[in-house]
Amino acid sequence: MVCGLNPGQATIICLRIFIAVFNVVLGVYALLLLVCSITVYLWLDQYLAVEADLSYALPIFLLSISISTFCLSCLACCCLVRRTAPAPLIYLYSLCLGCLFLLEVITILVTFLFRERVSEALKEGIYESMEKYGKETESNQAIDFLQAQVGCCGVTGWADWQQTQWGKGHTNRLPHSCCESTATGVCRPQAPDARLYKAGCHSLILDVTELHSLHIAAVLLLATLVHGAAVLLACCLAKSKGPYQHLS
Repeated sequence: MVCGLNPGQATIICLRIFIAVFNVVLGVYALLLLVCSITVYLWLDQYLAVEADLSYALPIFLLSISISTFCLSCLACCCLVRRTAPAPLIYLYSLCLGCLFLLEVITILVTFLFRERVSEALKEGIYESMEKYGKETESNQAIDFLQAQVGCCGVTGWADWQQTQWGKGHTNRLPHSCCESTATGVCRPQAPDARLYKAGCHSLILDVTELHSLHIAAVLLLATLVHGAAVLLACCLAKSKGPYQHLS
C-alpha cells in the first residue's frame, strides 16, 4: 500500500500524471511548430528556391502537423487523464500520437538524406532574393532581416552583391544590413569606419549547423525517446484500465 492505494492504483495515477505533463509540453511544442509554419509560409520563397507546388505544400504540411498535435494534446489533457476515460480512447490516442511521431521522423530523415539539395535550394533562394533587392519590398525585408540577424552579407561573401542588378547600379556600395555599424550611414566595403559582415549568409548558416550538429542530434534523439515513452505509457494506461476502470 502506498498512501492508502494499492500498487495498481498508484501505477495508474502515475501514468495519468505523466501523460498530463507530457501533453502540456506537447501543446507548447505544437504552438511553436505553428509559429514556424506561419514563418515558413511567409518567408519560404525568399530563402529557398523550390517549386511553386512545394512552396504551398510544405507550409500546409507543417500547419497540419502543428494543428493536429495541438488538438491531440487538448484531447488528452481534457479526457484521457480522467479516471473514467475508456481504454479504447486511450489506444486511439496512442495510435494518433504514434502516427504523428512517425511523420516527424520521416520528415527529419528526408531532410537529412537530401541535405545537399536543401543546401543548394538555400543558396539559390538567397541569390534570387538578392536579384530582386530594390525591386520588391518583401525581398528587401527578407534579405535585410537575414543579414542583420545572422550577421552576414551576400551568399558566400559581400562580393556577391557586385554581381546583382542592385550592386551594378550602386557601385562600391552595399545594403545597410551588410554593416554592423558605419559612421557615414553608408555601407561601403573599403570604408575604414564601416564594420562589415565578411561571412556569407549561406556559408555562415552551414557552419553554424555543422558546429551544433551534435546538439541538434541530441535534441532529436531526446524527442524520439520522449515520444516513444509517451506512446508506450499510454498503451500501459489503457491496458491497466480494465481492472481499475472504476477507480475512485
